[in-house]
Amino acid sequence: MSKQGLYLRGYKSITVLLISTIFVAIAYYLYSKIEGIRRHLFLITLLLSISITALIGFTSLDSYDKNNYFSNSQYRIEQFFNMGPYKPPKLFVKSGLFEKRYDLIFQNEPIEPFFKKEVDSIKIIKAINNYQVTFYLTNHRVYKTQTKN
Repeated sequence: MSKQGLYLRGYKSITVLLISTIFVAIAYYLYSKIEGIRRHLFLITLLLSISITALIGFTSLDSYDKNNYFSNSQYRIEQFFNMGPYKPPKLFVKSGLFEKRYDLIFQNEPIEPFFKKEVDSIKIIKAINNYQVTFYLTNHRVYKTQTKN
């Protein structure tokens, strides 16, 4: 689904679903193979491991405020930062249980990267065959982007 830009609706929903499924499968398999006192030790170790992993997962989900530029019932705009060059935010268009991701392309390249704290407002327009997103920054700069056709 991700090759077509389709995702389950929500922030990091695929990641949470995948990690949960893996933990349940491993726990079920191992629990069925262990007997006696080892079973109790295994269960304690497994619960401790899941708790630590969940804590780490929730900490990464905490970055939602930093990554989420805009969200309403129809759209979400978010930016993920990594060690590579600056890339524009992504537009997610929500539809039922799914959302489609679009890469935003600058119509006029920004002189320097901008971040969420610099965005004053965002305007999203659905054109005939693409979406146009305009970022209005606090220093009065305006950056226009659009999705690929």
